[in-house]
Amino acid sequence: MADHRKCEEPKVLSDILNDIKVDCGGLKTVLHDFQQEGERLFEHERNHEELVFEIENQALASLQTFKQKLLDIYAQLENEVLSSIADKKKFKGEQIKTNNDKARQFVNDIKQKSTYIKQVEKFGTNEHVVLLRQLKKISVCRLKSIIGELVKSRGYISLSLIVRG
Repeated sequence: MADHRKCEEPKVLSDILNDIKVDCGGLKTVLHDFQQEGERLFEHERNHEELVFEIENQALASLQTFKQKLLDIYAQLENEVLSSIADKKKFKGEQIKTNNDKARQFVNDIKQKSTYIKQVEKFGTNEHVVLLRQLKKISVCRLKSIIGELVKSRGYISLSLIVRG
């Protein structure tokens, strides 16, 4: 007490320790509250992390569903296009066969007439030549008509792809 003259109210150490014990109770309460708040924050972040994973999984599932729908639409479109092409191919194939048959018959008629003319020139009489000239007018007109029909009916490829949205 002699050295600390400036201390106006000295306190006994046992009294101070007793007061500190009382003050520690308040500190315990504050620390307990902080701990609970920390646990709530930890729980919130854990829930947030689960929510992020759940959103990712939902997005992946939605993308898979969307992808499958696109693949189904593509498969249906592919089927329709290939089926349409097959129908047109069959129809065009029949047209080509018919046109080939007509052209082959036309060429055979020309060869036959050419052979006939050679035979008349070689072995025919004047009467045959006169008759041949008469037939020439008729044959040429008929052959021009046939060739015109063949040209008109020749095959053309026309396929259109229409995409419906």
